[in-house]
Amino acid sequence: MARLAEVIPQFLSPDNGARQAAEQQLAQQRANPSVFMPELLQLARTFPEPHLRQTAAVLLRKSLDASVWPAIGAPGQTSIKAGLLDGVVAETQDPKTRRALADTISKLAGIASASGGWADLLPFVFKLAID
Repeated sequence: MARLAEVIPQFLSPDNGARQAAEQQLAQQRANPSVFMPELLQLARTFPEPHLRQTAAVLLRKSLDASVWPAIGAPGQTSIKAGLLDGVVAETQDPKTRRALADTISKLAGIASASGGWADLLPFVFKLAID
């Protein structure tokens, strides 16, 4: 299986064959959300190219749903929540990537509210509003 960092650029390829192969690789990697989701978040925060960071954040948002979230496990969930909040603050180079991270936070807030909530989210939003 190809590394996710190699698959995402192929996912954006104009070559249909490369794009379809990347879509298949992503589908295979989605089968293990406890590895796939944190890795997507890491790429959304660290890819050198802004458009690839944005794509990783969008893929993360689109891959999140109420059935996937419990499969990640409590430590992974905590890490993803913290990583998203840190990421939206740290992303100063590309507003599109920041927006994609914020959209992912919004979606996750809805999912997390059904499974115990997200205690750090409201204080984080208030802190942003004050700063």
